Amino acid sequence: MTSKELLDNLIKTITPLCDTEEDIKAVPIYVKSDKYRQKMIDFVSASKEAGDHLTADNILLLALKMSQEEKAEGKSIKNKYTVISELTVGKHKALELDRPITDINYTSFRIDGEVYKSVPIYDLPNNIAIESDKSFLGKEVECI
Repeated sequence: MTSKELLDNLIKTITPLCDTEEDIKAVPIYVKSDKYRQKMIDFVSASKEAGDHLTADNILLLALKMSQEEKAEGKSIKNKYTVISELTVGKHKALELDRPITDINYTSFRIDGEVYKSVPIYDLPNNIAIESDKSFLGKEVECI
């Protein structure tokens, strides 16, 4: 299903539940991704099948909640990287990440639930450095 078809399906699904045209227009503004639009459609369908009575307020609150989840998900994805290679240099590990770090406002990294302070590193694109003797190959790194 295309994004346009999904949007049309979402509007068709929520229209009978919304009180005003503004309510109908607000939902797609809050719920922007295809993933969350499909979640909204699935939720409304499941609620109807269960015999639940949904109101416009329910739909708008759900749309707002999904918007918050969508933003948090986007932020966490942007802030997480995968270690694709590593190099031991004395007591430090240089970890090559799967892509450049976009957030420069970090002081530490979380790997496997442990926090490591950032060690300055120069002239190694897509790399970070930490003090550790562990292997981090294939691990997820979160900038914090």
